[in-house]
Parts: sequence; structure tokens; C-alpha cells
Amino acid sequence: MRRTPPHSIVSKAGRLVVGRRQGQLVLDWAVPGVESTTAPSAPAADKEAAALIAALTRWLKGNARALDGIPTGKGTEFQRAVWNACRTIPRGETRTYGWIAQRLGKSGHAARAVGQALRKNPLSIVVPCHRVVGASGLGGYSGATAGPLAQVKERLLALELELEEKSARGRGKVSSTVRTKRPEATPPTRRRGNTMARAC
Repeated sequence: MRRTPPHSIVSKAGRLVVGRRQGQLVLDWAVPGVESTTAPSAPAADKEAAALIAALTRWLKGNARALDGIPTGKGTEFQRAVWNACRTIPRGETRTYGWIAQRLGKSGHAARAVGQALRKNPLSIVVPCHRVVGASGLGGYSGATAGPLAQVKERLLALELELEEKSARGRGKVSSTVRTKRPEATPPTRRRGNTMARAC
């Protein structure tokens, strides 16, 4: 009997898949040639998955608040604290791993632990770990600092810039760059278009 694949959503940043892994709802990137340890292993055809798919579709169309009602995934207390802190970063802005550590009352030495927690995030975009960057660059994404996964990060940041600018025009405001708050370091250069980078 042929197995039903996870639900697939195509975006400008790449293809996303929604399904379940060990019973937990998962939203992950499907990148050709890259094996993911967090990818869904089974389809999800329930109300929780349907709500995620509908919210993600609205988000990709420009609704910045569409994913706010989707719960953070299951994890350890520290992981969930990191993920929830990450969710406070506005669309079109970035923060460093050290910023999240400080927000949680940890020292800057906890930045590495923050990165490891983000790597375990089961719900890409819902927890916008692509908005978390290194102190001297864009950092990695799902453990990758180069290659196809790294390209997803930069395309996603570019997509958010595009959505934010469109929203700003709708409000009668001008927004020409990604707003970046980086307490610990000089902001990396922002490049528009499909160049390279990603951040979990």
C-alpha cells in the first residue's frame, strides 16, 4: 500500500512539509539532497495540522500575525523558553543568539546552548529561528552554515523583507531595509535577492 506523503507547501524560500514525527506536529523544509533529522515521518490530517497549514498560507500572503495562534512545539523547559523568546522578534528584524541568552537571564556563554535549542525547533517559521543570527554574521540554519539550507535562510529573510515593505506601503510608510537590532555586534550587510544564508 502506497504511503501518503506529508502535506507540502511551496514558498519563495523553498518547499515546506507539514506532518508528524513521533506524534508531534512538525513544519520543516524539504531540501533536495539534504537529510533532515526533524522532518516529518508521517502525514498529519487533523484539525491541528489543518490550522497550521491555513495559518502558514495566510502568513505567506503577508499576514504577519497569522501564526501567532499556533502553539510552540513540545520540548524541554529551556528549549521552549528559547523558542518563545525567538517568537518575540518582529518580522523584518533580527537578534543574536546572545540577545536571547540575555533575555533569558543567561550569560553570553549560553549563546551556543541557544543555537542548539533552536536547532531542535519542530516548527520552522512558527518559531522564526531564521531571525536569529551570529554576533559577526548570519550564522547557521539547522546546523548548516553553507549550502542549500543556508540558502533557505537568506531567501526567507528576503521574503520577510518583501512582505514587510509591502505591508509598510499599505500603511503609507516607507521601509527600505530590514530593521536590525543587534546589541552585541555590528549588523551584517543585508542583501536582497536569492543569495545565501539561514538560522536555527
